[in-house]
Amino acid sequence: MTSGHRQSPGVRPAATGPWPGLAPQASARLAWIAAQAPILFTLLVLVLLGWAAVTIASDLVTVAHIEDRQLPKLELIQEAKYADLVASVALGQAVMAQDRAQARDSVDRYAEFDLRAQRALSRIEATTRAEANKARVRSVLQAHDALLAARGRVLMTLQDPSGAPLQDAQTKALDTTLNAYLARLQVLYDAESRNVGKGIADALVKTMRARGLVALAGVLALLAVLQQLRVRFRAARESVARKDREIEVLQRQRDGLVREVHHRIKNHLQGLLTLIEGGAAGDPAAAAPLQTLEGHVLALINVHGLQAGSGPAGGGAISLRELVANQLPLIEASFPSTTVKLDAAADTQALLDSDQAVPVALAVTELIVNGLKHGVGAQVAVAISSGEGLAAIAITNRVAAPPDFDWERRVGLGTGLQLLASLLLGIGRIDQGPNPPGELTMTIHLETARA
Repeated sequence: MTSGHRQSPGVRPAATGPWPGLAPQASARLAWIAAQAPILFTLLVLVLLGWAAVTIASDLVTVAHIEDRQLPKLELIQEAKYADLVASVALGQAVMAQDRAQARDSVDRYAEFDLRAQRALSRIEATTRAEANKARVRSVLQAHDALLAARGRVLMTLQDPSGAPLQDAQTKALDTTLNAYLARLQVLYDAESRNVGKGIADALVKTMRARGLVALAGVLALLAVLQQLRVRFRAARESVARKDREIEVLQRQRDGLVREVHHRIKNHLQGLLTLIEGGAAGDPAAAAPLQTLEGHVLALINVHGLQAGSGPAGGGAISLRELVANQLPLIEASFPSTTVKLDAAADTQALLDSDQAVPVALAVTELIVNGLKHGVGAQVAVAISSGEGLAAIAITNRVAAPPDFDWERRVGLGTGLQLLASLLLGIGRIDQGPNPPGELTMTIHLETARA
């Protein structure tokens, strides 16, 4: 005896793979088909579109044939019918005419329309291709020849110098041949109309079939495209989210570095301020110019303090009211026994871009210091207003403008005021007035930042 498990006769081991239970060869074939599915799917769409294109091309050929040949032939048949009816009426009027002039006019009209009918029939014969229709055309031509013979006999009677009357047999023969001709012409017209209708019906059926094929191919293609778009959109969304996170991290790092730079600049300026204060205390003669310089340095310290993150506006924008309000106690500290009053209704919504802050702070400080130096009562009033993307800072001191002072023409300005126009170049301007009696107002106009 042989130890171990013995496989039962006739039982094969189960296949492994994507399709358990199938033979390895069948499973491999199905796996290959699945791998080729995108190619097969594309080929199926192309076959459907090709089939639809061939069908549409066939429809266009059919429609062109109907438009170029069959419809004009129907018009020719109607033209021949109309012309022969008019010719018959004209011939009848010639028979019934009371004088020769009236008869001659009717015969001329008959000849004109008889010629039109013969030309139409000639074109019908020349454009007929199908054998069945050729037989119908020959029948029509034979009937028309009989009609022409009957009309010829009537014309001979009318032209007889003896003035013999028209015989009843001739009239009956004319009516009989005309009716036979019109009947055969109607048969030809009905046959051509049926051909046109059949062609139009076939074109409509083919068009609907082509539309169905195109729609099916479009649906299949759309499903494939949507699947690809879904995959790509998911990948793009993940990539954008990853980039957004990276940008956010870099933005935080940049903001931190900018705040750190402004903080260090503020510290250096505070050291410079200490040196200026010491120089003013040690040299009374230099106290006045150093006092002005001290105000400018204080303005810079205030600006860099706000940009370092102490201002509530944040996000690269600085509150204009806070910028001005923070300047005032610093200026008052440099000019004892003076008062700078900020209007309680000063606008709190106006924001400045960070690159505007330094020149605006220096300009405000210069105008306020100038007012404290030259005004009466050592008092300066500041008002702020804004609207529609613009802001105005009005600085008023109690002093009448000197006779030779003209801001617009830059006359009578001190050194500090002469620098203000260039200081605000590109970001704002300064106007003089309106000036109530005994007061001087200088107004800074600026464009504000978007909130």
